[in-house]
Amino acid sequence: MTGAAAAFAGVGISGSGSGSGFSVSVPSFSNGSNAGAAASGTVTSGPISVTVSGGTPPYSYSCTFREGDPTISVSNPTTNAPSFSATVSNFNTPKQATFGVRVTDSLGVHVDSNDCTVTLDWIDTR
Repeated sequence: MTGAAAAFAGVGISGSGSGSGFSVSVPSFSNGSNAGAAASGTVTSGPISVTVSGGTPPYSYSCTFREGDPTISVSNPTTNAPSFSATVSNFNTPKQATFGVRVTDSLGVHVDSNDCTVTLDWIDTR
């Protein structure tokens, strides 16, 4: 996007899910914002960090939509660093959705993360 300024902040209290000897946690929220001289644009959050402890490596990952705005998409959903994006309009209505990550270890044991609330906002600079 030409002439656009982008910013990302992804800080939050981590929660976790656990079971069968291992646990997984993700940040409780991820924010993305972007700005430009247009009525709408694509906003992308930086990747969240999926933290796993215990279990038997290697792990597989599956980041999935839980609730909220279904137009937010996830990139790299099968890695330990998914990110999120959507086209957002400048009507002071950021898009928001909740995602979670299921981690499965090499023995087939899985655990689900806490919720990660994703908020994406567009700022029209015209």
